[in-house]
Amino acid sequence: MIKEFQNQVWNDEISKNNILSELAYDLDFYEPDSALRLHDHSYYGDEILEREINLALKKLKSNEG
Repeated sequence: MIKEFQNQVWNDEISKNNILSELAYDLDFYEPDSALRLHDHSYYGDEILEREINLALKKLKSNEG
């Protein structure tokens, strides 16, 4: 689902939304396997994934008003 979201953001009209573009880029560093995250400290797991998505949602909501 992450790759599908990224492709949608980068290839479609919603790519003009900076918040979604930033999130799509940051998702490149999500790695669900904790053993693989040990090889590169820029990778993150589920906890940070949830935080990044929630932060993007808050930014989107604040831009609505």
